[in-house]
Amino acid sequence: MDTATQTRARAPVDWARVSLPPAWPDGAAPRVSRWRRTFAALTRSARPRARDTVTLPDGLPGKSWLPEYLLREFHRMPNGYYSEAQARGYDRGFEGAMLGRMTVARARITARLRGARRVLDVGCGTGRLASALRDAGVPEVTGLDACPYLLRLAATRAPSVRLVHGLAEATGLPSGAFDAVAACFLFHELPSDVADGALAEAHRTLAPGGLLAITEPSREQLRGPSLWALFRRGGLAAIWFRLLAKLAREPYIDEWHAKDVAPWLDRAGFDLVEDETAIPFRYLLARKR
Repeated sequence: MDTATQTRARAPVDWARVSLPPAWPDGAAPRVSRWRRTFAALTRSARPRARDTVTLPDGLPGKSWLPEYLLREFHRMPNGYYSEAQARGYDRGFEGAMLGRMTVARARITARLRGARRVLDVGCGTGRLASALRDAGVPEVTGLDACPYLLRLAATRAPSVRLVHGLAEATGLPSGAFDAVAACFLFHELPSDVADGALAEAHRTLAPGGLLAITEPSREQLRGPSLWALFRRGGLAAIWFRLLAKLAREPYIDEWHAKDVAPWLDRAGFDLVEDETAIPFRYLLARKR
Protein backbone atom coordinates (compact mmCIF):
# COMPACT_ATOMS: atom_id res chain seq x y z
CA MET A 1 0.00 0.00 0.00
CA ASP A 2 1.64 3.25 -1.12
CA THR A 3 1.85 6.46 0.90
CA ALA A 4 -0.55 8.30 -1.43
CA THR A 5 -3.23 5.67 -0.82
CA GLN A 6 -2.79 5.89 2.95
CA THR A 7 -2.98 9.70 2.83
CA ARG A 8 -6.20 9.64 0.78
CA ALA A 9 -7.87 7.31 3.26
CA ARG A 10 -6.82 9.29 6.35
CA ALA A 11 -7.58 12.79 5.09
CA PRO A 12 -11.02 13.91 6.36
CA VAL A 13 -13.24 15.40 3.65
CA ASP A 14 -16.63 17.02 4.08
CA TRP A 15 -18.10 15.62 0.89
CA ALA A 16 -21.35 17.52 1.35
CA ARG A 17 -19.41 20.75 0.83
CA VAL A 18 -16.96 19.65 -1.85
CA SER A 19 -17.27 21.59 -5.09
CA LEU A 20 -16.99 19.21 -8.04
CA PRO A 21 -16.43 20.27 -11.64
CA PRO A 22 -19.20 19.50 -14.13
CA ALA A 23 -18.64 16.60 -16.52
CA TRP A 24 -19.83 16.75 -20.12
CA PRO A 25 -23.32 15.31 -19.38
CA ASP A 26 -23.74 18.13 -16.84
CA GLY A 27 -23.20 20.76 -19.51
CA ALA A 28 -19.48 21.32 -19.07
CA ALA A 29 -19.39 22.82 -22.56
CA PRO A 30 -21.60 25.94 -22.31
CA ARG A 31 -21.89 26.43 -26.09
CA VAL A 32 -23.66 23.10 -26.50
CA SER A 33 -27.42 23.31 -26.00
CA ARG A 34 -29.20 21.10 -23.50
CA TRP A 35 -31.04 19.39 -26.38
CA ARG A 36 -27.77 18.50 -28.12
CA ARG A 37 -26.27 17.19 -24.86
CA THR A 38 -29.37 15.05 -24.28
CA PHE A 39 -29.27 13.71 -27.84
CA ALA A 40 -25.56 12.87 -27.51
CA ALA A 41 -26.18 11.09 -24.22
CA LEU A 42 -29.02 9.00 -25.65
CA THR A 43 -26.98 8.13 -28.74
CA ARG A 44 -24.05 6.92 -26.64
CA SER A 45 -26.40 4.95 -24.37
CA ALA A 46 -27.87 3.08 -27.34
CA ARG A 47 -24.57 1.66 -28.50
CA PRO A 48 -24.56 -2.13 -28.11
CA ARG A 49 -21.01 -2.58 -26.83
CA ALA A 50 -19.20 -1.12 -23.82
CA ARG A 51 -16.40 0.59 -25.76
CA ASP A 52 -16.82 4.17 -24.58
CA THR A 53 -14.48 5.45 -21.93
CA VAL A 54 -15.21 8.01 -19.27
CA THR A 55 -14.00 11.58 -19.75
CA LEU A 56 -13.01 13.06 -16.41
CA PRO A 57 -13.17 16.86 -16.09
CA ASP A 58 -10.13 18.81 -14.96
CA GLY A 59 -9.98 19.33 -11.22
CA LEU A 60 -11.93 16.17 -10.33
CA PRO A 61 -10.58 14.56 -7.13
CA GLY A 62 -8.89 11.29 -8.00
CA LYS A 63 -8.34 12.04 -11.67
CA SER A 64 -4.63 11.30 -11.36
CA TRP A 65 -5.02 7.90 -9.68
CA LEU A 66 -8.30 6.33 -10.81
CA PRO A 67 -7.40 3.06 -12.58
CA GLU A 68 -8.36 2.24 -16.15
CA TYR A 69 -11.00 -0.34 -15.26
CA LEU A 70 -13.10 2.38 -13.61
CA LEU A 71 -12.98 4.56 -16.70
CA ARG A 72 -15.49 2.55 -18.71
CA GLU A 73 -19.15 3.39 -19.02
CA PHE A 74 -21.42 1.27 -16.85
CA HIS A 75 -25.15 0.62 -17.07
CA ARG A 76 -25.45 2.52 -20.37
CA MET A 77 -24.98 5.77 -18.49
CA PRO A 78 -23.12 8.39 -20.54
CA ASN A 79 -19.79 8.95 -18.76
CA GLY A 80 -20.64 6.17 -16.29
CA TYR A 81 -21.01 7.40 -12.73
CA TYR A 82 -18.71 10.38 -13.36
CA SER A 83 -21.26 13.16 -13.68
CA GLU A 84 -23.54 14.80 -11.15
CA ALA A 85 -26.54 14.40 -13.45
CA GLN A 86 -25.78 10.74 -14.15
CA ALA A 87 -25.09 9.98 -10.48
CA ARG A 88 -28.43 11.47 -9.43
CA GLY A 89 -30.25 9.73 -12.26
CA TYR A 90 -28.67 6.41 -11.37
CA ASP A 91 -29.60 6.81 -7.71
CA ARG A 92 -33.27 7.22 -8.58
CA GLY A 93 -33.50 5.07 -11.69
CA PHE A 94 -31.74 1.99 -10.38
CA GLU A 95 -33.99 1.79 -7.34
CA GLY A 96 -37.05 1.98 -9.55
CA ALA A 97 -35.71 -0.49 -12.10
CA MET A 98 -35.09 -3.03 -9.34
CA LEU A 99 -38.77 -2.86 -8.29
CA GLY A 100 -37.95 -2.18 -4.66
CA ARG A 101 -35.81 -5.32 -4.32
CA MET A 102 -32.71 -3.34 -3.34
CA THR A 103 -34.46 -2.29 -0.13
CA VAL A 104 -34.97 -5.99 0.62
CA ALA A 105 -31.32 -6.75 -0.17
CA ARG A 106 -30.10 -3.99 2.12
CA ALA A 107 -32.39 -5.18 4.91
CA ARG A 108 -30.92 -8.68 4.61
CA ILE A 109 -27.37 -7.33 4.86
CA THR A 110 -28.17 -5.22 7.91
CA ALA A 111 -29.88 -8.21 9.56
CA ARG A 112 -26.78 -10.36 9.04
CA LEU A 113 -24.49 -7.64 10.40
CA ARG A 114 -26.64 -6.59 13.34
CA GLY A 115 -24.49 -6.44 16.45
CA ALA A 116 -21.39 -5.23 14.61
CA ARG A 117 -19.98 -1.97 15.93
CA ARG A 118 -17.68 -0.98 13.05
CA VAL A 119 -18.80 -1.71 9.49
CA LEU A 120 -17.12 -0.83 6.21
CA ASP A 121 -19.44 -0.42 3.21
CA VAL A 122 -17.18 -0.96 0.18
CA GLY A 123 -18.50 0.62 -3.00
CA CYS A 124 -20.99 2.61 -0.94
CA GLY A 125 -22.35 4.56 -3.92
CA THR A 126 -24.96 7.09 -2.85
CA GLY A 127 -25.02 5.84 0.74
CA ARG A 128 -28.27 3.87 0.85
CA LEU A 129 -26.74 0.79 2.51
CA ALA A 130 -24.53 2.88 4.81
CA SER A 131 -27.62 4.80 5.91
CA ALA A 132 -29.54 1.55 6.51
CA LEU A 133 -26.70 0.23 8.65
CA ARG A 134 -26.72 3.36 10.79
CA ASP A 135 -30.50 3.16 11.11
CA ALA A 136 -30.11 -0.46 12.23
CA GLY A 137 -27.95 0.70 15.13
CA VAL A 138 -24.39 0.18 13.90
CA PRO A 139 -22.44 2.87 15.81
CA GLU A 140 -19.61 3.38 13.31
CA VAL A 141 -20.14 3.06 9.58
CA THR A 142 -17.50 3.93 6.99
CA GLY A 143 -18.42 4.18 3.32
CA LEU A 144 -15.80 3.93 0.58
CA ASP A 145 -16.22 4.71 -3.10
CA ALA A 146 -14.08 5.78 -6.03
CA CYS A 147 -16.59 8.26 -7.50
CA PRO A 148 -16.67 11.77 -5.99
CA TYR A 149 -20.13 12.48 -7.42
CA LEU A 150 -21.56 9.45 -5.61
CA LEU A 151 -19.77 10.38 -2.39
CA ARG A 152 -21.31 13.84 -2.44
CA LEU A 153 -24.79 12.30 -2.70
CA ALA A 154 -23.91 9.84 0.08
CA ALA A 155 -22.85 12.72 2.35
CA THR A 156 -26.31 14.22 2.01
CA ARG A 157 -28.13 10.94 2.59
CA ALA A 158 -25.94 9.66 5.44
CA PRO A 159 -24.36 12.65 7.20
CA SER A 160 -23.24 10.56 10.20
CA VAL A 161 -21.26 8.12 8.04
CA ARG A 162 -17.54 8.60 7.50
CA LEU A 163 -16.90 8.70 3.76
CA VAL A 164 -13.59 7.77 2.16
CA HIS A 165 -12.55 8.35 -1.43
CA GLY A 166 -10.64 5.26 -2.41
CA LEU A 167 -10.45 1.89 -4.13
CA ALA A 168 -11.89 -1.42 -2.98
CA GLU A 169 -8.58 -3.15 -3.68
CA ALA A 170 -6.47 -0.50 -1.89
CA THR A 171 -8.57 1.24 0.75
CA GLY A 172 -5.69 2.65 2.79
CA LEU A 173 -7.70 1.87 5.93
CA PRO A 174 -6.10 0.23 8.98
CA SER A 175 -5.78 -3.54 9.25
CA GLY A 176 -8.35 -5.21 11.48
CA ALA A 177 -10.33 -1.97 11.86
CA PHE A 178 -13.81 -3.40 11.21
CA ASP A 179 -16.10 -6.06 12.65
CA ALA A 180 -17.85 -6.44 9.30
CA VAL A 181 -17.49 -5.50 5.65
CA ALA A 182 -20.47 -5.12 3.33
CA ALA A 183 -20.25 -5.15 -0.46
CA CYS A 184 -23.52 -4.67 -2.33
CA PHE A 185 -23.30 -4.90 -6.12
CA LEU A 186 -19.54 -4.34 -6.08
CA PHE A 187 -17.65 -7.43 -7.24
CA HIS A 188 -19.43 -7.86 -10.58
CA GLU A 189 -18.21 -4.38 -11.53
CA LEU A 190 -14.55 -5.31 -11.05
CA PRO A 191 -12.19 -7.21 -13.35
CA SER A 192 -11.38 -10.64 -11.92
CA ASP A 193 -7.89 -9.75 -10.69
CA VAL A 194 -9.17 -6.55 -9.07
CA ALA A 195 -11.99 -8.50 -7.41
CA ASP A 196 -9.32 -10.80 -5.96
CA GLY A 197 -7.50 -7.76 -4.61
CA ALA A 198 -10.71 -6.31 -3.15
CA LEU A 199 -11.41 -9.60 -1.37
CA ALA A 200 -7.88 -9.65 0.05
CA GLU A 201 -8.34 -6.05 1.21
CA ALA A 202 -11.63 -6.94 2.90
CA HIS A 203 -9.80 -9.72 4.76
CA ARG A 204 -7.02 -7.34 5.79
CA THR A 205 -9.35 -4.66 7.14
CA LEU A 206 -11.51 -7.16 9.07
CA ALA A 207 -10.83 -8.14 12.65
CA PRO A 208 -10.45 -11.90 13.30
CA GLY A 209 -13.84 -13.55 13.10
CA GLY A 210 -15.31 -10.57 11.23
CA LEU A 211 -18.12 -11.02 8.72
CA LEU A 212 -18.17 -10.26 5.01
CA ALA A 213 -21.63 -9.80 3.47
CA ILE A 214 -21.79 -9.80 -0.34
CA THR A 215 -24.84 -9.26 -2.53
CA GLU A 216 -24.48 -9.57 -6.30
CA PRO A 217 -26.72 -10.18 -9.32
CA SER A 218 -27.53 -13.87 -9.62
CA ARG A 219 -26.30 -15.83 -12.61
CA GLU A 220 -29.89 -16.87 -13.32
CA GLN A 221 -30.80 -13.23 -13.83
CA LEU A 222 -28.49 -13.09 -16.85
CA ARG A 223 -28.66 -16.60 -18.25
CA GLY A 224 -29.87 -20.07 -17.34
CA PRO A 225 -33.55 -21.00 -17.20
CA SER A 226 -35.84 -20.40 -20.16
CA LEU A 227 -38.21 -17.47 -20.02
CA TRP A 228 -41.07 -19.85 -19.22
CA ALA A 229 -39.08 -21.41 -16.38
CA LEU A 230 -38.24 -17.95 -15.13
CA PHE A 231 -41.91 -16.95 -15.24
CA ARG A 232 -42.95 -20.05 -13.30
CA ARG A 233 -40.27 -19.32 -10.73
CA GLY A 234 -40.68 -15.58 -10.27
CA GLY A 235 -43.53 -14.29 -12.41
CA LEU A 236 -43.27 -11.23 -14.62
CA ALA A 237 -40.69 -9.68 -12.29
CA ALA A 238 -38.23 -12.47 -13.13
CA ILE A 239 -38.74 -11.81 -16.85
CA TRP A 240 -38.13 -8.12 -16.24
CA PHE A 241 -34.89 -8.79 -14.38
CA ARG A 242 -33.67 -11.01 -17.25
CA LEU A 243 -34.41 -8.20 -19.71
CA LEU A 244 -32.73 -5.66 -17.45
CA ALA A 245 -29.61 -7.82 -17.19
CA LYS A 246 -29.44 -8.21 -20.95
CA LEU A 247 -29.77 -4.49 -21.56
CA ALA A 248 -27.38 -3.32 -18.85
CA ARG A 249 -23.80 -2.50 -19.79
CA GLU A 250 -21.68 -4.59 -17.42
CA PRO A 251 -18.11 -4.96 -18.77
CA TYR A 252 -16.94 -7.44 -16.11
CA ILE A 253 -20.01 -9.42 -15.10
CA ASP A 254 -19.02 -12.56 -17.01
CA GLU A 255 -15.76 -12.66 -15.06
CA TRP A 256 -17.71 -12.51 -11.81
CA HIS A 257 -20.13 -15.28 -12.79
CA ALA A 258 -17.17 -17.46 -13.85
CA LYS A 259 -15.75 -17.47 -10.31
CA ASP A 260 -16.08 -20.58 -8.19
CA VAL A 261 -16.97 -18.63 -5.10
CA ALA A 262 -16.41 -21.15 -2.29
CA PRO A 263 -12.72 -21.86 -3.09
CA TRP A 264 -12.23 -18.18 -3.98
CA LEU A 265 -13.29 -17.19 -0.47
CA ASP A 266 -11.33 -20.04 1.08
CA ARG A 267 -8.08 -19.03 -0.62
CA ALA A 268 -8.54 -15.50 0.73
CA GLY A 269 -8.93 -16.74 4.31
CA PHE A 270 -12.72 -16.86 4.65
CA ASP A 271 -15.14 -19.59 5.67
CA LEU A 272 -18.36 -19.55 3.65
CA VAL A 273 -21.34 -19.30 6.00
CA GLU A 274 -24.24 -18.71 3.59
CA ASP A 275 -24.65 -18.96 -0.17
CA GLU A 276 -28.19 -18.40 -1.41
CA THR A 277 -29.27 -17.68 -4.96
CA ALA A 278 -32.59 -16.13 -5.79
CA ILE A 279 -33.78 -13.83 -8.55
CA PRO A 280 -32.35 -11.27 -8.92
CA PHE A 281 -29.71 -11.68 -6.17
CA ARG A 282 -27.03 -13.99 -4.89
CA TYR A 283 -26.36 -13.58 -1.18
CA LEU A 284 -23.01 -14.58 0.33
CA LEU A 285 -21.92 -14.43 3.95
CA ALA A 286 -18.39 -15.36 4.98
CA ARG A 287 -16.34 -15.20 8.15
CA LYS A 288 -12.66 -14.30 8.40
CA ARG A 289 -10.53 -17.11 9.78
